[in-house]
Parts: sequence; C-alpha cells; structure tokens
Amino acid sequence: MKKQPTQENIASPRLLDATFAASLLPDRPDDGNKGTFGRAMLFCGSESYRGAACLAAEGALAGGAGLVELASCEAVVSLVLSRAPSVIGTAYAPSGIGAYLPLHLAKKATAILVGCGSGASERLALSVFELLKTPGCPVVLDADALNSLALMRGGLLDTLKGAARPVVLTPHPLEFSRLSGLSLDEINADRVGVAQKFAKEYGVTLVPRARAP
Repeated sequence: MKKQPTQENIASPRLLDATFAASLLPDRPDDGNKGTFGRAMLFCGSESYRGAACLAAEGALAGGAGLVELASCEAVVSLVLSRAPSVIGTAYAPSGIGAYLPLHLAKKATAILVGCGSGASERLALSVFELLKTPGCPVVLDADALNSLALMRGGLLDTLKGAARPVVLTPHPLEFSRLSGLSLDEINADRVGVAQKFAKEYGVTLVPRARAP
C-alpha cells in the first residue's frame, strides 16, 4: 500500500489526471492472486438507490481490487451479484436507509467506501463516526455519507479532525455546500481554494470536481 499523505502535504492541490492516477497503482506481480490485490469493503445502496451500489462494485473490480465485498439490503445485494458474481454480498437490513452499518465486516478491508446510494440518515452518520474513530485502512466517504455528516454539522463533522484512519471525501458542489456551510456561489468562485482550506482544517483528502478550463 502506498504511504499515506502527511499532515504537511495533505492540503496541497493537484490535478487528478490519468498519468497521476497510474502513478498511484502498485505493481501487480505475475504470481499474484485475488488475495494479493486488496479487499474493498463497500457500504452502499438502498432499496431506493440500487444502481449506485452496482456502479461502485463494478468500479472497484475494474480498478483492480482483488476482492470486493458489498454490504447492503437484500434487494441491492441480489442485483449486484446478478451483474458481478465475483462480488461477496452480505445483506444486513430490510433497507439500507436508517440502518447502522455492520462495521465488523470492515476488519479485513484494505479500503472502504461508504455512502453511494445509501440514503442520508443520522444512523449512517453515527456509523461513520464509529468507523472513523477506529484505526484502520483508508475510507472514502461519498454521496449520502457526506450528506449524513452534513445533517449533524454541529457535532460529528469535527470527528474528521481526529479520525484514526486516512479519510477521502468526494463531494460534488451541492454536497460540499451542505458539508461546509458555504454557498454554491462561494464554492464555484474558487473550488480549488475552498477545497484546500477544508482539507487543511479537517485533515482529509478532498477530491472536488474542478471547473473545466
């Protein structure tokens, strides 16, 4: 696994292009197997948003994860397995919305993704809090993981500062507005600048969508 960013360089902005992305990928030994190439744990999807979990799982496989595990409601797990049978599926609740995450499943993970199509809720925010205070592999918070934190900006957002594991946030402008309290006009006026300031304040890696030149 690549060395994690230090606190000194974590807020240094740079363009994410194909060349930079390729530089982050480790060499894949010829004698490797699925266990060699990491285990991605996905807490994604709900009965209302099933496709998001499909895209996340297929993206993890395409990105080279050796093992991909999805924890979601039964309807989502069934759909994902019909499209990608190599995914490990665990159904844990009648609906992903409003349920606590089964975080014990994350113990073997080498990377974790939370929030794609999950539905925003305080319970999801509390699950994210529990995940962040536990040392371990990097976690990517996307979509409704961010919206859930935004519901509780007065408290849980500050847990990002003391996270016991590396945290990556991937908001679009509206999600970042909910999370930061800034207006869309303020964000769009200087996307790189506000992202850099937020990343430095909360000690996270923030991946905003920059404006096209």
